[in-house]
Amino acid sequence: MKEEFLHHVWKTKLFAIEDLKKYKIYHKVLNANDHGVAQKRERLIIVGVRNEINKVFEFPQNDEKKLVLKDVLKNV
Repeated sequence: MKEEFLHHVWKTKLFAIEDLKKYKIYHKVLNANDHGVAQKRERLIIVGVRNEINKVFEFPQNDEKKLVLKDVLKNV
């Protein structure tokens, strides 16, 4: 039973990888604090754009101002 499960998992992953050839994949680690959120949390962002679209994906630029909790709660 375990071997059948592992075979299924790997077969599924191989199909997923094969399907990715239809996409241009962009990835980047972004920190929420660099994008107007008062939290320091890094996240891996993965974006796929189909090859026939012929557009380049650009990640957002970092905000100049870094928010802190005091900024968010000043009117509360």
